[in-house]
Amino acid sequence: MVRFLSIGEALKILMENKVHKVVLGGYEPTMDPELELLVEELKGNNISAWLLTNGSKLRENIASKVDGITFSIKAIDNDIHKKITGVGNESVLKNFERVAALYPEKVVAETVYDGKYVNCDEVKSIAEFISSVNKNVRFRIDPLVQRRKDLLEEVDFCIEKIRKVLPNTSRIHWSGKEKPIKILYPIKAEAKC
Repeated sequence: MVRFLSIGEALKILMENKVHKVVLGGYEPTMDPELELLVEELKGNNISAWLLTNGSKLRENIASKVDGITFSIKAIDNDIHKKITGVGNESVLKNFERVAALYPEKVVAETVYDGKYVNCDEVKSIAEFISSVNKNVRFRIDPLVQRRKDLLEEVDFCIEKIRKVLPNTSRIHWSGKEKPIKILYPIKAEAKC
C-alpha cells in the first residue's frame, strides 16, 4: 500500500539522493493543499522546483515561487478537451494567458499529439493561441507513442508548419541508449513476518 509522504520525508529522500531539480506533476499538482509549502521547502534546500500542470487551478502565489511551469494544453477545441480530460478548457486557457503574461521566462507549453483528436490542425490552433499571448513561449509537442515511427514523422512534419506561427516549437528527441529515471518513491515495503 502506498501512502503520502510528509514534506519532511520527501525532503529527506531528495537530499539523500542529491536531487537538484524536481518536477511536480501527476494527476494535478495544483490541487495539493501543501504545494506552496512544499515548493518553499524545496527552494529553501536549494532544490529547483518545476511544475507540470494543466494550469486550471494554478494560483499566482505558486507561479511566482516555482522555477518553471510546463502548461499541458490538451486542446483549444473545447469538445476535444472534454473528450480527453472530461472537463472544459476555459480555466486552463485563462490561467495560461495570465501566467504567461506575468512570468513569460518560466512558461513552456506542451501538448500530446495523438494524430486523432490532437492532430496537426488542433496543434496549430494551440500554437495560434500561445502566439496570441506571447510568440516567444516555448512549445513542445509530445507524440503519444514515442516509438511509432510514422507518428514521429507526422509530428516532425507538423512542427515545421507550426514554427511559422510559433518559432520555438520542438519535440523531445532521443539518441543512443536510454537510461531509466530513478524512482525515489514509493519505496518497496519490507516484508512483514
